[in-house]
Amino acid sequence: MSREYVGGMPRTARASVGALGRSEGGGKMGVTGEKRAAIGKCINMWDALGQWVEWTVDAPADGYHHLTLCYCSEMDKAERELKVNGEVQEPFAPLVFPSTGGWSNGSDDWRLHTAQNPANDQPLLVKFKQGKNVLRLTNTNGRGINVDYLAVTSPDVKVDREGLAAKLKK
Repeated sequence: MSREYVGGMPRTARASVGALGRSEGGGKMGVTGEKRAAIGKCINMWDALGQWVEWTVDAPADGYHHLTLCYCSEMDKAERELKVNGEVQEPFAPLVFPSTGGWSNGSDDWRLHTAQNPANDQPLLVKFKQGKNVLRLTNTNGRGINVDYLAVTSPDVKVDREGLAAKLKK
C-alpha cells in the first residue's frame, strides 16, 4: 500500500508504506493494532534469523532515495539486510537498529531510523527504477524489531514522525 504525497518529486516525501501491503517469509510474523502510538497496524514478532519482509514501492522515475523506518525494539543492534529488486544495496552493510527502550506496549517507544551509508555515515542512497520496485529487509542476526511504517523520500526531504504520521493518516 503506497501513498503518493501532494507536491511530487523532489521536494516532498514520495511514498510511505505501512504494515499492510507487504509480504513475508522465513517464519511467521505478527501484525497488530495494539501498539501504543502506532499509525494503524504494525509488524511485530520479526525476531527470527532469516525472516524477511517485502514492500512494493512504485517510483515515478529512476533515481536515488532515502529509506526511513519507524520502528521500536527493546533489543540493541538488530540487523536487517536491504535488497531492492533482488540486489543488495552498495556499499553493503546491514541496517543496524539501536534499542528504543521497549516494544511500545505501555509507552511510545517508536523512533525513526534512516538507512546509513557505512562508508561515510551519511544517509544511504537507495536506487529505485521507474515503476514497481520490491524492497526486502531480512533479519540477519535474530534480534527483533517492530515496524510501524517505512518511508521512501527524496534526499532533500527532512523527515520527522509528526510529518510522516500526518501524511499516512490522510
